[in-house]
Amino acid sequence: MTNLLDVGLIAIAAIGLGRTALFVGAAITHATREPARGAQSRVSVLIPAKDEAAVIEDTVRSVLAAASWADVAEIVVIDDGSTDGTSDVVRAIGDARVRLLTNPVNRGKAHALNDGLAATTAPVVVTLDADTRLAEDALVRISTAFQDPSVAAVAGNVKVANREGWLGAMQSVEYVGALNIDRRGQAALGCVTTVPGALGAWRRDAVPNGFSDRTLAEDTDATLAVGLAGGRILYAADAVAFTVTPHTVMGLYRQRLRWLHGNLQCLFRHLLSWPGRSVPYALVGLPDFAWRHVGAFLAVPISLAWLPQGVAWVGAPTLVVASSLLFAADLLVVLLAHRLDGERIPVGSVLVQRLVWPFLAWAVLAGVTVRIATGARGWTRARS
Repeated sequence: MTNLLDVGLIAIAAIGLGRTALFVGAAITHATREPARGAQSRVSVLIPAKDEAAVIEDTVRSVLAAASWADVAEIVVIDDGSTDGTSDVVRAIGDARVRLLTNPVNRGKAHALNDGLAATTAPVVVTLDADTRLAEDALVRISTAFQDPSVAAVAGNVKVANREGWLGAMQSVEYVGALNIDRRGQAALGCVTTVPGALGAWRRDAVPNGFSDRTLAEDTDATLAVGLAGGRILYAADAVAFTVTPHTVMGLYRQRLRWLHGNLQCLFRHLLSWPGRSVPYALVGLPDFAWRHVGAFLAVPISLAWLPQGVAWVGAPTLVVASSLLFAADLLVVLLAHRLDGERIPVGSVLVQRLVWPFLAWAVLAGVTVRIATGARGWTRARS
């Protein structure tokens, strides 16, 4: 006899497997398309920075190298209240293409980006994190799509720079695996939900009011606002940047707290504007965003609650085989993502990452729940 647990498990399995099939098929379709190529659009590059003296020079020099291939109006570094000499490092670079804006106090990333926007004139702005290095052709690759006037924004392909050690390897698997499949699939379906702050490009007219500080994820907030309003957002898999990820488990945990909390804020804010003017975002983009940040967490408790009756119904060996097949399918999806992205396939790292990451996700969910319940605000730096 079917009960509520049976219905819940069947629903979660159907949504999860259906989503995987849809996004894998769409991602393969996206990977087989020829990237749109045309004349370059003139761009300004914005780099908000807070206490980034250790990495900002490498970042700026990578942008200068990429700028030699692209039509770059200016590179603007916004020092948002640094106390470690970040501005001194930028000044010492001594290149006329680099402009420095200095805020005496920290006002937040969204405000820093808006300060940069106000100081530039190019029709397209590229945002870059202060600890992220560009591939030499990244600005060329990400700017050509804007020759199509319907394109409002383009997400770049962000990869992990510091892959040494088990933690770096795990994060690299996540970036290439989950993010690559999701973003390729979203682009093919017309519903990209995050243009990453680490490498993203925006048509200035698409963000007339700049970036909002109403959430902890200003990049996702802006993406959902533009997408639900009918703006077309692409993913340039060949526009590559390499970002420095947290070096410690605690640093990673703090980063993911901010990500999940910010994404939940974005979800609940933009649910108010659903379905908006975009059918893809209404039918796929926002519902899938809700599934990834809320619904998917229901799988574990419902599965554990169902387990005793499942063992009695089909037997433990059958459940072990079924679970193993699902895990194998998950591994194949991540391996496919590496293949689509032209990355070496680290089978061992993929296996360990898929086993470990669910525990991190649940720890982050617990932390965010506490923060929301207590009304905690303010964030420490993720990198440590």
